[in-house]
Amino acid sequence: PSLKVVEFRRWLVLRELPVDGYRLDFAVIGGCASSWRIAVECDGHDYHERTKGQAAHDRQRDRRLQREGWHVMRFTGSEIYRGVAGCVGEVVGLALDLQEKSERDFANWCESYERRRR
Repeated sequence: PSLKVVEFRRWLVLRELPVDGYRLDFAVIGGCASSWRIAVECDGHDYHERTKGQAAHDRQRDRRLQREGWHVMRFTGSEIYRGVAGCVGEVVGLALDLQEKSERDFANWCESYERRRR
């Protein structure tokens, strides 16, 4: 399938993004001077929770993504079914926090640079 991309609030929202041999359900990536990335995984019972092996594989995958700088958010099918808006709200909340931190860090870097130039 082709990569689906949506731009929202200077963020890129991508569906089925290939990363390190995996395919993320969704990815949210900060724009401009941001360097943050969120991997959103939607776990159905049949593929992710049926056996201990499947759950262990997901945890291993999460750790690998985190080592590569991804913030991983995993939602069960039940969570999504009962409250998709709440799941989206959690993702947007994390994205807003990361964007704010990124902008603050960039502003601090600029101030530090200006001080060194004087």
